[in-house]
Amino acid sequence: MKKAIVCVAVCVAGVMAVAQSYAYAGSARAPRTQSYAYVAEQDPLEVGTTTPFMLALFDPVQAPQSNWSVQGFRLNLFYSDCYAMRGLDIGVINSCVTMKGWQIGVINMCDTVQGWQVGVLFNSARLMKGWQLGLINHAEQAVGVQLGLVNIIEDNDIPFLPIFNMSF
Repeated sequence: MKKAIVCVAVCVAGVMAVAQSYAYAGSARAPRTQSYAYVAEQDPLEVGTTTPFMLALFDPVQAPQSNWSVQGFRLNLFYSDCYAMRGLDIGVINSCVTMKGWQIGVINMCDTVQGWQVGVLFNSARLMKGWQLGLINHAEQAVGVQLGLVNIIEDNDIPFLPIFNMSF
């Protein structure tokens, strides 16, 4: 039974990783041609509309909508998306472009993360500065530590390590 659960978890995480790469590949929010340094230097909370609290069932059934930034607390009951998140993000499936703070859920996906991603199944970031703790952790580039069963940092001398991976 445990093997079946682990197998399903790995399959779900793999599907989510592929879906995330396709979802953001053509996105106007975070173009693939933009350099990571430029994305990391921008502070999207200073531009656009910001709210201290977001509540969501699933996107688009959330208040406010996904093009808003959150500086404070976001709670979602299934799936939520926002442009930028600074603070505490709790939910089942969390998604954002820029994250500074804590992201806690079953599946966490962001382009840029500064802080912690704590995911039961899967954490993913294009650029991660901080910690990822979960069953499967994935980052294209990282300055930080990953703890989990499967840890992948693509732009690392050793891209895959079980239990523990780091890049500085």
